[in-house]
Amino acid sequence: MLSGCIIVMYHQHVLVKDASLVWVNVNGEGAVFTMDGDSSIKHFHDSGIKVMNNGTFIMLNGTISDNSAFEGGGVFVDSNATFIMKNGSIKDNTTQFAGHIEGQSGGGVHVRNGGTFNMYGGTIEGNYSHMIGGGVYIGNGSTFNMFGGIIDNNEARGAPFGGGGVFVDNNSFFNFIEGVISFNSAPGGAGVFILDSSFSMHGGVVSGNVGGGVALGFTSYFIMSGGIIYGSYASGVPKEFANEADKFSALTKSFNSVAIYSDLTGILPHFDEFSYQTEYTIEGK
Repeated sequence: MLSGCIIVMYHQHVLVKDASLVWVNVNGEGAVFTMDGDSSIKHFHDSGIKVMNNGTFIMLNGTISDNSAFEGGGVFVDSNATFIMKNGSIKDNTTQFAGHIEGQSGGGVHVRNGGTFNMYGGTIEGNYSHMIGGGVYIGNGSTFNMFGGIIDNNEARGAPFGGGGVFVDNNSFFNFIEGVISFNSAPGGAGVFILDSSFSMHGGVVSGNVGGGVALGFTSYFIMSGGIIYGSYASGVPKEFANEADKFSALTKSFNSVAIYSDLTGILPHFDEFSYQTEYTIEGK
């Protein structure tokens, strides 16, 4: 069993099972790292995993935990690289305080510059960001496809934004097919925050988030054709009043955002006092 190793690889294929690692760097087209069994990557003062320049990381099982970095405490994906999560856990990772928003995004996972994150199962939980994207941050033309799994109990503290569960930024895309985003907290968009980006919700559940369910900022697009959003409530509202507060926090929009619904099951849209120049369309179910 490998123990306490640092792995840096270029254009290679590596399979690791039941290993205890410190840090993994997957770099370059053709570089594929597969993590399976009871493997763990933890306690590193940088992203536990870095996948860059068309590299690929496949997480079949295992744990990525207790790492800390300026961006992507657990996982950092950059420059057209791909991270595939089939199972396992990304938990209890944090961003370090950097004094500016760019350096404090993605407590669990940070994806940027055309990267792709495909989540089929497993959990992303208990991660923390000083600013945005407590669980997952997607930015700069990147894509997050969520086919299953759970994103819960993550926290982001960057007022007025946040995105405790997921923050999608700067011409990026979030395709939500199935799964659960729940019990995350943030000043705004505690479940999902979309900023100058697009969110397509085809299924799944967004619930129980403290700081609102879904928030759209600036020129963002939200298309909902399935799934439910419920039981989220604004920060500072006691849990016993959650059902009443939910009508004010299921969805908030601002500036030039567009929301299109073809299935309104479980969602009560509300435009807060800061919303203007919005377009709101309901298509028949």
